[in-house]
Amino acid sequence: MRKVNTEGTANVVNACLDMPNVRLCHVSSVAAIGRDGSDDIIGEENEWKESNHNAAYAISKHNAEMEVWRGTVEGLDAFMVNPTLIIGPGDWEQSTGVLFKNTWKGLPFYTGGGNCFVDARDVAEVMVRMMKSAIRNERFIVGAENRLHKDVFGQLAKNMGKQPPRFEAKRWMTEIVWRVEKLRSAITGTKPFITKEVAQHALQLNSYDNSKVLKQLPDFSFRDMNQTFAFVCDLYVKDLQTTDLN
Repeated sequence: MRKVNTEGTANVVNACLDMPNVRLCHVSSVAAIGRDGSDDIIGEENEWKESNHNAAYAISKHNAEMEVWRGTVEGLDAFMVNPTLIIGPGDWEQSTGVLFKNTWKGLPFYTGGGNCFVDARDVAEVMVRMMKSAIRNERFIVGAENRLHKDVFGQLAKNMGKQPPRFEAKRWMTEIVWRVEKLRSAITGTKPFITKEVAQHALQLNSYDNSKVLKQLPDFSFRDMNQTFAFVCDLYVKDLQTTDLN
């Protein structure tokens, strides 16, 4: 992650600085803003704090932002977007695509935390619009709705005609699961279903403020996430019927 996210971003910034009239849109993440374990709503002005609530991914993305800011000091025309959890069709084995695969298989448990979700098409539209604007040296949280995990899993299950999760996974349960998965992964050589960091973040309630991007783009509005969930669930089921996703 450090090689790709941090050093890779530094290479891109340096290449941009070597070229005339280059404008850079850096895709960061809300993880790069940092978390301290509180339930406070997070905005762009939040300062990074060293905390065990920040995963290795978050640290690598934060350091990537530092490379972009370094570039702006050296004269680079740049801005960045900080998407929340992006929902869209794609690789059902990776990132948020796994949510749909696991929902189809049946999820009896939900975690008590929550997060902010956004449609992939909205993230792309915001980036394109801002590239055409004069905005520079700023970052924008791109997120549509703050939702509880229980609500989201229930919505996905409803769209797929599955039973919604009924039992809350307590902290002690997730602590056991990630340890068992770590052991299973070491023995089988396969990826763990859940890691320590994923287990910890699943219990956190992370809420984000999207008012800055809406103020910057007054004629833009985010898609309703219930419609997005239904759209992606439908595509997953269609892929399931035509491929070997089972």
